Amino acid sequence: MKIWKLTLFWSLIFCSVVYLHPAGNDSLECKYNSSLERILKIQKEINSIHPALAKVYPVAIVNNGDYCIFDIDSTGNYKLIKTAHPEISVPDGVRAAFPLKEYDYRMVCVVTVDVFDSVSGYATIFHEFVHCYQFETMEMQLKEQLAIYKDAMQNENWMWELNFPFPYDNKEFEKEYSQLITKAWNNDTTAFDSLRKLKKILSPEQFEYMTWVMWKEGSARRIENKIRVFYNADENHAGKDKPFSRVTFYEGGAAMFNLVESINPDDVNNLEAFYKKLTEL
Repeated sequence: MKIWKLTLFWSLIFCSVVYLHPAGNDSLECKYNSSLERILKIQKEINSIHPALAKVYPVAIVNNGDYCIFDIDSTGNYKLIKTAHPEISVPDGVRAAFPLKEYDYRMVCVVTVDVFDSVSGYATIFHEFVHCYQFETMEMQLKEQLAIYKDAMQNENWMWELNFPFPYDNKEFEKEYSQLITKAWNNDTTAFDSLRKLKKILSPEQFEYMTWVMWKEGSARRIENKIRVFYNADENHAGKDKPFSRVTFYEGGAAMFNLVESINPDDVNNLEAFYKKLTEL
């Protein structure tokens, strides 16, 4: 599967045309210099939390409707590479990571400037960097094993990770998933029994989708929260309460990350091993 197919759904939302703006680059670099320097400073302080934090990734800051794309130069600092003007407005408060067409389909963390207002915002940047790490290392190899992914590609459903029709309001699912979250945060290994029960309650496609989002977003959420704890900021537990949604899998995945780490840290330091813990029951 070619990279452009993987990112077509982003182009539907962030369809854009690139314009190079040599004039004004110095002022843009000055405008964001301290914020980008703080990313580098934080990375040095928190890189021991998880191997996914071993390096930083390109950042596209939305400025007056433009992408301002920064990447690391030969000196180890962020440098403005180019600007790109989206034809469709980028949503306010965007926090995302995807292969950006305007930067040769490299994985880029895309944010609006308000992300720099708090340490929680910086933790969110590193959440997105975890997605960059996943993509660069193992995501595609794992994804290509998914029947739901293969079906989505055959049907050109590029947004399958966002629009999969999961039965979030299924009462059996709600009950068992609530128990899974509680058990996992309490380091109760019977959370794996709940996962096995969910495998019976759900269809193979539904279980595949659930565990995929738990792995991808749950690991990023847990690492994000470790960074928040490091800086004494409030943790992010969005999705834990009903009504359940896709974001609930972020919380459930983070809880399972916590449980697996309590048993054997190597199984979460290696994110592929963590995926197997969720799926090979």
